[in-house]
Amino acid sequence: MEIKKVINDNQTYLYDFILSKDNLNFKIFFGGNLDLYWQVIDESLDYDNYKNYENKTLEFVIDQENMEVYLLFSKLYNDIINKRFKEKEESVLDEFLPSETKEYLKKAYEKELDDTYNSLVKNSVISWHSDETYYEVSDIVNIELVNDSIKITFIKQVESDYSFPGEISIRFRNSGSRYDPFNRLFMAHFNALQNVSVEKDEKKTGNQEKKLQVN
Repeated sequence: MEIKKVINDNQTYLYDFILSKDNLNFKIFFGGNLDLYWQVIDESLDYDNYKNYENKTLEFVIDQENMEVYLLFSKLYNDIINKRFKEKEESVLDEFLPSETKEYLKKAYEKELDDTYNSLVKNSVISWHSDETYYEVSDIVNIELVNDSIKITFIKQVESDYSFPGEISIRFRNSGSRYDPFNRLFMAHFNALQNVSVEKDEKKTGNQEKKLQVN
């Protein structure tokens, strides 16, 4: 597996994190809208005959070949599965709330968290529907632990005029995510990847991936 960090075109103090393996490029980056994206591109696509490409599920496996990267993805998986968040800071106004109100708010938050968790995790598989569009048609990324490896499966649900053959992108909104607060764990994971010691490309090359001119 090849690993690169490429300086981000929109945020010059951040790196895009790119994993390459078996003709797949798996890219993690912040977009110009300040939301996080996971994107996979099938490099085996013949761009001269892309209209014949049948969109398929794209699977990227992260094993222990690079232990540092593997451990960070394992931490992300386990933090979500175990609902492991940093302690929530109390508001300065909380001390003025009656104890009954505090207990009610606590229970309401825990129920909301459980409901979100149950829509995100089933049978130990994390299944995130992209925040890009409606749940029923949004692309999906599944994350699961299989034989000491993290298997990441990208699924395209519906073809659209703005989608590219062989490319699937998953959006994690910083705010307004359907899976809040679990989106914060993906942000923390991205921040941790910034510190991984790998090959860097400091040049700003514009669009890192070749895009198709679709008529």
